[in-house]
Amino acid sequence: MQRTCVILSKFGLADDHTDDDVETALAEITTIHAEFGIARLRLGALLFAVKNKSLWRGKASTFNEFLESENIRYSAANQYMKVAQKLIIELQLNDHLLSIASRISMTTLLKVCSKITRANALDMVHYLDGLSDRDAKQALDEFESRLEPLNAKREISHKVKRMVNDFYELPNDLRIEFLEAMRMSGSSRSEKHEVEG
Repeated sequence: MQRTCVILSKFGLADDHTDDDVETALAEITTIHAEFGIARLRLGALLFAVKNKSLWRGKASTFNEFLESENIRYSAANQYMKVAQKLIIELQLNDHLLSIASRISMTTLLKVCSKITRANALDMVHYLDGLSDRDAKQALDEFESRLEPLNAKREISHKVKRMVNDFYELPNDLRIEFLEAMRMSGSSRSEKHEVEG
């Protein structure tokens, strides 16, 4: 806050500020805005944990009452939690991607939650960075249409269909044994690939 006060003092009634002062003020706005965006994501993740682990008990009789005691609007908390759950908890985006995502408006991030995956997170976050809500909506539509050919359903061969049917006809204990064998086979293959690589 002291730094902000120093910057503000340069913009008093007297018109004696320099171009450097203006640049400093604009840079400070960018920094504060980025910190605000990250703070929303952190707050959302913490509220999600508090709600789902009932950590509010002892401080309030309900989660909503806890939010009221902290002067947090329920609608804002829900938005923050939904976005944090997707980006931080489910997808576990790295700090770099989270810092970019934090610059995107909450309205856009809420729309992103139903579309973003681990596979497209990098492209999607960079694609939306710096766009207004209106432009971001159009960009999301374009992004989805770009991916449609990749997501098009392929015809399943008769051989694979027969294998799937055979699997579901197995009793539960044999299905479990089969899945465990597949898991072990997959891990041994990946280890072999790492050794060879």
